[in-house]
Amino acid sequence: MLGGVVDRMDVRVAGCIVVGLGVGNTVSLPGLLVGREFSRAQFASVVSLITATNQVAFAFTPALMGILRDATGSYGAALALCLGLDAMAAGVVMMGRGRAAAGEVTSMLQLRPSCECCDRNLDPSSREAFICSFECTFCRDCTERILGGTCPNCRGELVRRPARPVEKQAKFPPSTERVFKPEGCQRVAAAAEHRP
Repeated sequence: MLGGVVDRMDVRVAGCIVVGLGVGNTVSLPGLLVGREFSRAQFASVVSLITATNQVAFAFTPALMGILRDATGSYGAALALCLGLDAMAAGVVMMGRGRAAAGEVTSMLQLRPSCECCDRNLDPSSREAFICSFECTFCRDCTERILGGTCPNCRGELVRRPARPVEKQAKFPPSTERVFKPEGCQRVAAAAEHRP
C-alpha cells in the first residue's frame, strides 16, 4: 500500500516541494545561486561567506526574534523583518543578474605592465607581450630567445597577449603591479647552456 502511495506522482512532487523549501533551501539553493551568479574562481569564497553569515544568523536570530516579540507583544514585527530581509536579498540577486544580462564586464585580463624576466615595459596595447594561463607576463624577446615559449613558473605555454584597445583602457584599466622575477629566466638560460 505504501509503495502505491509513493509511486503516485503528485505525492512525490509534494515531497520535493517540502524538501526544497526546507533542507534544500538551506543546503542546495545557496550553492546553486552562487554557481549561477559568480565565477568559478569566486565560488569557494562566496559560499564560505554565506555559510559564516548563516552561522551568525542561526546563533543570534532566535534571541532577536524573542526580543522583538517581547517588545511588540506579537511576532508580527519579527516576521516583517524576516520578509524585508528576504526581499532585499532577492533584490540584490536580481540586480546582479541585470548587470550580467546587460553585458557588464566582471573579470578581465590583468595586463601586467612589464616583463618578469627583463622588466621591460609592456604597454596594454602592445603586441610584444606574452602570457601563460596564470598571466605570468614576458616580452617577445625573452619568450622566444630565452624561454622557448614555455613559462618558467608553471611550465605552461606562452601565447601572445590580446591587446586592449586604447579607448577601453579608461573604463577597464590595466594592472600597475610590476612582477620582476628574473631568477626563473636565469634558471632556464643556465639549463640551456649545460645542454649537450
